[in-house]
Order: sequence, then C-alpha cells, then structure tokens
Amino acid sequence: MKKALCALMCSLPVLGSAQSVWITPSGQTPDDALDISNGANWSPTGKPVAGSQVVIGVSSALAFDVDLSVSSLTISENVSTLFVPYGSESLTIGNGGLNLGSGASATLDVIVLSSANSTWNIGGANATFNGLLYLSSGTVSLNISNGGSLTLANPNNPIWTGALAIVGTGTYSVSATSFRPENLDKVKINGNTVEIKGDKLVPVSNIPESSSAGALASCAALLGTLLRRRRQA
Repeated sequence: MKKALCALMCSLPVLGSAQSVWITPSGQTPDDALDISNGANWSPTGKPVAGSQVVIGVSSALAFDVDLSVSSLTISENVSTLFVPYGSESLTIGNGGLNLGSGASATLDVIVLSSANSTWNIGGANATFNGLLYLSSGTVSLNISNGGSLTLANPNNPIWTGALAIVGTGTYSVSATSFRPENLDKVKINGNTVEIKGDKLVPVSNIPESSSAGALASCAALLGTLLRRRRQA
C-alpha cells in the first residue's frame, strides 16, 4: 500500500514547475491567435497555470484577456513581443524573474507586478514598460549589458515598496521618459543612488561641481604658497 501510494505521489507533477511555451499555431483567426487564454496557442495545450515557467518562443502580440501570474517569463533569442491588455489586466512575475534572449525585444503595455526577490536578465536586449510597473515587495536585481536598454515610460507608476538594483556592464541605457520621482530612492545602479538627467536614470556623480572644484584648487594653491613662505623663513 505504501509503495503504491509513493508511486502515485511521485508520478504527480510538481505544482508551479510546469513550462508553457507560446507557439501561435497556424490555421487560427488573428483574434484567436492573440488571446493568452486560448489554450491552443500554448504548448502543451492549455493556458498557463499560476506559477508556470512561461516561454515566448515566436514573435507575436499577446492579448491579455485575463490576469496571468507566472514564476518566470523568458523571451527567446531574436523574438519581438508586444504584451497588450484588453483593459486593466496584469502580469505578475515571481521569483524566476524576466529573462530576455540575445536580440530579443519586449514591449509591455500590460500592468506588470513583481512580488518577490528575483533576478531579471535583460543583457543586450530591449525591455520597454509602457504600462504600470509595480515592485510591491523584495528586490529585483536587473542585469543589463552592452547594447541593452530598459525604458520606464509610464508616469503613473505607484510608489514602490520593493526595490530595483540595476547591475550594468559596458554601454547600456536606462531611460525614464516618465518616472515617478518618489521612486528614485528605491533604485540603485551598480550600488549607487540615482538621479534623472534628461530622460535617463544615471548614478549620482561624486565628482565635485566645477565651482567646487575651482574652490578646492584655489585652496590648494594658497596652501602651497604658505608652505613655501614658511620654508623660506
């Protein structure tokens, strides 16, 4: 009896570990091919369950006709995606984070929420958040590198209770075409506090302003003169 029960338990799928791949099969109407609730658009067939590992395997526009909560979201290499809500639908990304393959592009018009400590890997790809982005708890550690871009374009983002820690290498861009100033203290780039310069989020410079630098140079010159006079005396 115990052996039979063990065999049954071992054969059950692990909750939240299922992978769902967006495939948009041919032979469907454009509307059917867009809706995320249409199970035929996914492999294996069926809308992703809560906690799924979601992979977008082909370039497409995904219409969010329902809210979706996932463990992780991965955009495959060279895949361009557009996430469009019908209304106020949302995408919640868990501790598996957001992962973009090389050459990928993700444009998120849907509300995006992060509710756990997680790592997001943008690399050299492009991610644009046109919809609301809410970091409700924990820290999102976001890795971005040469050629990568992160754009935060919604001015109505709520005040975050979570934090965004950006680790950047090489040449990359963090644009804040619209960014709520109250969230600046929730963001760090390479461990530094940030400020808005133009339409970019950049680390706060530790280099003195030109006037301060001039004053320091004058003080140094004066001190040098006094020391020389003292030696001569």
